[in-house]
Formats: sequence, structure tokens, C-alpha cells
Amino acid sequence: MMRRYRTIQIQTGQHTITAEDFLPDDAQDALNKLRDNRQQPH
Repeated sequence: MMRRYRTIQIQTGQHTITAEDFLPDDAQDALNKLRDNRQQPH
């Protein structure tokens, strides 16, 4: 499953920090088009 954001993990010593960044608009638009095409009957 593709998420609407990308995840970056940064390791600092014994800790892992997770940062989430939303996808750029053009990438989100492309995913939306793919999803919409999958939902239409053939």
C-alpha cells in the first residue's frame, strides 16, 4: 500500500527518530488518478 507521505528514519545513538513528509502535489495527483482508475468498472 502506498502512503500519502514518505517516512524518514534518523538513528541517533540508541534512539530512532521518525519524520514524516507529505508527498509533493504532483505525486499525490498521480496516486489519486491510479486509485480512481482502479475503482472504475471495466
